[in-house]
Amino acid sequence: MDEISGQQLDTAAGLRRLRVQHMRFLALLARLGSLTACAKALHLSQPAVSNLLKDLETAFGVRLVDRDARGGRLSPAGARVLTRVTHSLAWLEAAQQEAGSPDARPTVRVGLMPIVAYSFMPAVVKGLCAQGGPLRLAFVEATVQRLIELLHEGMIDCVIAMLDSARVPSERLADLMVAPLYQDGLAVACATGHPLLAQAPVTHAELLTQVWVLAPQATRTRQVVESSFLGMGLLPPTPLVESGSFHANLALVAQTSMLTVVPSSSVQRYSQAGKVQTLSLAQPFAPSAMNFVTHRDVWETPALQALYQAMALHAKDWPFQEAGHQL
Repeated sequence: MDEISGQQLDTAAGLRRLRVQHMRFLALLARLGSLTACAKALHLSQPAVSNLLKDLETAFGVRLVDRDARGGRLSPAGARVLTRVTHSLAWLEAAQQEAGSPDARPTVRVGLMPIVAYSFMPAVVKGLCAQGGPLRLAFVEATVQRLIELLHEGMIDCVIAMLDSARVPSERLADLMVAPLYQDGLAVACATGHPLLAQAPVTHAELLTQVWVLAPQATRTRQVVESSFLGMGLLPPTPLVESGSFHANLALVAQTSMLTVVPSSSVQRYSQAGKVQTLSLAQPFAPSAMNFVTHRDVWETPALQALYQAMALHAKDWPFQEAGHQL
C-alpha cells in the first residue's frame, strides 16, 4: 500500500470516529482561543482536549490549529472546516428541537427580505393551508448580507431575497443553489396630488430638488438608489428621514411632500387605497429577480422542495413577473 493510500485510509477512519463533541470543541476553540479554556468549558482534562484536537486533525489530514504563546488559533484550513462544522451543529440542534416537538410537520426556517413577508408570502402560505398545512414556517427578517450569513451558519434553511447590488461576496454564494422566483422593481412614490406628477417623466436631476425619506445605507434599496444617481454623475439625495420600514416610509410620504423609494409591489397596495402614487421616471430603476436560495446539499429535502414548489406556483401569477424558471 503506498503512502497516499495509507493517508486516505487514516482520514476516512478518523472521520468515522468523530462525534458531536469534536465539532463543539472546534467551535469553542475558535471562540476562546485556548485549549485550557476549552477544557474548563467542556469539563474535560487537558489531555482529553488535546486528544479531541488530534482526532480532528487526523480526520481531516491537515493542521487545524496554529499554536502561539497566547494559546491557539484556527489555521486557514481550520477556519474552512469550522464553517462546515458550524452549519452541521446548527442543523443538529434544529433536528433535536424538531424531534421533541409534538407537531409532526417539518419546520422550514425562512430568511426573508421584509417586502417578501408582506407582499408575496401571504398567498404562498394560503396555498400551503389549502394543501392541509404540510409545513411549519419560521420567518426571519434581516438584510440580504445577514440572511446569507445565517444560511451559512445553519440558523435558517433558505433565503428569499434579491442578490444583485447586495454586496454579497461571490465566494459566499459558491455552495448555494439560487433559483429565480419572480421579478420586482423599485419605484419612487409620492403623495397623491404631488406637483411632480404633472411633470412626468421626471429626471434624476429633478428628483434631487425634493425632500426624501429613504432606507438606511446598509440596505439593498439604498444601495440601488445611490448607484443609480452616481451612475449619472449625480450625488445621491441626503434623506431628511431614514427608516428601514417601507410601511413607515409610505405613510410619511402620504402625509407630506416627501419622496421615497420602495419595492413596486408595496406601492401597488398603498396606491389602491388612494394615498400614494408612483412617479414616472425618465430613467426607471431596472427590475431585479427575487430568488429562492438554499444550500445545494439540502435542496432535495422534501420540506424545502414543498416550499419552493408552493412559491414557484404563486410566482407564475405574480403581477411583477417578467422572467423566471424552475430548477
